[in-house]
Amino acid sequence: MPETLRRVLDDTVARLEHLLLGAIEGTLGTIVGFVPGALSLVIAPFLAFYLLLDLPEFKKKGAALIPRRYRAEVMSLLGEIDDVVGGFIRGQLILALVVGTMVAVGLTLLGMKFVLIISIIAGIAELIPYFGPVIGAVPAAGLALLRSPILAVEVVILFFVIQQLEGSLIAPRVLGRSVGLHPLIVIFALMVGGYLFGFIGLLVAVPAAAVLKVLGRWLYRQAVESLDGDGD
Repeated sequence: MPETLRRVLDDTVARLEHLLLGAIEGTLGTIVGFVPGALSLVIAPFLAFYLLLDLPEFKKKGAALIPRRYRAEVMSLLGEIDDVVGGFIRGQLILALVVGTMVAVGLTLLGMKFVLIISIIAGIAELIPYFGPVIGAVPAAGLALLRSPILAVEVVILFFVIQQLEGSLIAPRVLGRSVGLHPLIVIFALMVGGYLFGFIGLLVAVPAAAVLKVLGRWLYRQAVESLDGDGD
């Protein structure tokens, strides 16, 4: 075989080997990266089931670690905190349902297709404060743009109106009622949380404010009881 032809074949084989090795490494890396996530998805329901099944026993053992003198007061305080955090989660779910319903009604009136899927996406995205409405609006506006630019503008206006209603009226009332906070306190907590800690602050602002309220109320009761004891 001529030297030039042999050199070309060797270079071609070397390139093919390099590409094949790269493809194998990429595939193995994808598989290795996918396995932990898949295992987590499989294991998580079982962990949640057994945790919920043995939750009373965990609570009993945790309570046993608290000194008997303070046990009743601490358990009462933890129960109040559990109530407000659970109320926040329920409020978020209610908010997602309300926004998803509003999106479904609005898109139906505009004659959009795939209304159910878009409404579900918008409702789930509503669980993410601040960025949620934008995430929910993107697929709807994209699908509308495929049909007509005017329809896309109408969809954007619809989501803007829903976002304004949700942010200024619905969310403060729903979340405030579910966690026992005044709507103004909810808005203030979101502003402070977003300013200080960004996205994470928006996620935890309302439950943190509710927990602080519970702790403040408990400290106030302790202070009043202490003053009453000193007076006696």
